[in-house]
Amino acid sequence: MIEKLSNFATQDTSKIVSIILNKLKNLHDKQKLIDKEVKDDFLSLYSVAKMRVGDI
Repeated sequence: MIEKLSNFATQDTSKIVSIILNKLKNLHDKQKLIDKEVKDDFLSLYSVAKMRVGDI
């Protein structure tokens, strides 16, 4: 069991997640290619919803 997300997700992982999130958001906004469920699953998988706006 992971007690702290920080023990599992490194700072580099957070940067990668932020980059992917921005790419997903741009694709969805511009081309409507990303299904909402796919985006939501990605966000929940990496707990991005808990991140502050400044982190993204």
